[in-house]
Amino acid sequence: MSNRYHHSSSIIGNMIAPCDSIREKQKRAGIEPKNFMRENAQQIKCKENEIAQKQLEQEQKAAVPAFRLKEFENAQPKIQQTLDQNKPDQTHQFLRKNEGQVHSNIMAPRVKNASGSSEGGNSDRQSSARQVITKKGPIPEAPKPKNVNFIKQNKENSKISKPSEQVEEISKQKLGQIPDYLRQRKMEEMSKKDQDEWEKQERARLSKIPRGCREVGDDERVQLLAELKEALNVEQKRLHSFKFTNDTQSGMKAREDCADKIEQLEKTIRDFQRQGPLYLAID
Repeated sequence: MSNRYHHSSSIIGNMIAPCDSIREKQKRAGIEPKNFMRENAQQIKCKENEIAQKQLEQEQKAAVPAFRLKEFENAQPKIQQTLDQNKPDQTHQFLRKNEGQVHSNIMAPRVKNASGSSEGGNSDRQSSARQVITKKGPIPEAPKPKNVNFIKQNKENSKISKPSEQVEEISKQKLGQIPDYLRQRKMEEMSKKDQDEWEKQERARLSKIPRGCREVGDDERVQLLAELKEALNVEQKRLHSFKFTNDTQSGMKAREDCADKIEQLEKTIRDFQRQGPLYLAID
């Protein structure tokens, strides 16, 4: 009995002890207020996980080596090639003490020519000087880079490798026309096929309707739903019109019947608003 008059007793309770807080109203209505602190903590945790995931992805991207074509894997930078090519040759050969042609010629006897001049020491000194001092060769020039348009080159290669499409010759011969009776027969067969398909779908739809019921159309559903909502508003106004101090048997019975009718109307409205086909019993 207390559950049935919970609506009226809650109204009396609100009049005796009114509440100004929205959360207090929700608690009295049996609704748990929203916990904003818990929701904020969850959002902060989700944001931290998102930031950590982004940092992990950035670290993984940084660890991946840069992409390089196979033909350029062992290619050195141009500045390194230029330094290697411009490296000067070794122009000095350092002699150790008491070694070489210079010291050996001191003890060798001089041979006199017919003219009477000694050529042993001079020739040896000149040959040793040629061996020690070498001329510096010319510096080779660095190869100039070639400007190659790889996009254009790839297009040309693809055109060369692509097989030529064989164009089929279109016959220009004029063909005859279809007779009228064949076209008429084709239209009749198509219309008959569509009619059979529609009848099949209609039989399948009628087989789903329960016995003793009929299917409600969309327009009829909208109209009935509007009438039900209007009836619900009338009953709610009637329920609020009852006096709280009226404790007579007839007043309590009328209030109970009004509450039951409101509950039944709300259930019917929910059924009408549900998706899918709607069936009503045939009177």
